[in-house]
Amino acid sequence: MAEGLVEGERRGKERYYTTTEHGAEICQKYRQLREICLLDTLNSMDSDSEELRRLATVLRGMSGLYDQAARSVASV
Repeated sequence: MAEGLVEGERRGKERYYTTTEHGAEICQKYRQLREICLLDTLNSMDSDSEELRRLATVLRGMSGLYDQAARSVASV
């Protein structure tokens, strides 16, 4: 909030946050930079599209397992 990227609004006991226009611009610039870095890395890898699909499937599965483990630990 101090940087002007988000705004907070109190509604009853709750507080809601929204991204400011400046915050949305910063997020968009970050997204573009991240995409450039990712594409550069992917292009430098010597992998075919089928191998990348297989790796993406494995990573999604691992992400799901990680999320499940985090939920389990939180309930202990």
